[in-house]
Amino acid sequence: MNTHNATQNATQQVAATFAGLSAPCCYEGRIESCVCGVDSDERALRAYNQGIDLPPMTATQREFCLKEISAVEGYDRADYTDATDGQLANGVLCAWMDSARDKGMA
Repeated sequence: MNTHNATQNATQQVAATFAGLSAPCCYEGRIESCVCGVDSDERALRAYNQGIDLPPMTATQREFCLKEISAVEGYDRADYTDATDGQLANGVLCAWMDSARDKGMA
């Protein structure tokens, strides 16, 4: 399931924040952790979450993540402002999944 598509409420205008990053769709030995066919944002966030070697997130990418996190009830932006890129990516993915669950989509 593409959790990003389930929660596009805050991302319509920045749908390709991570476009251009060479993030693999599925990871060797960890296919279960990746849903192939996801957009560039979710693919990059999954790669950061898995510790795949990517360039550090830009200020724009981090702001995108913080906005995504704060858009979901129960998540506080302040809890992630000093997070590593991997922790921030994990926060976004968890927030998206919780939002999808809240809407009965997961």
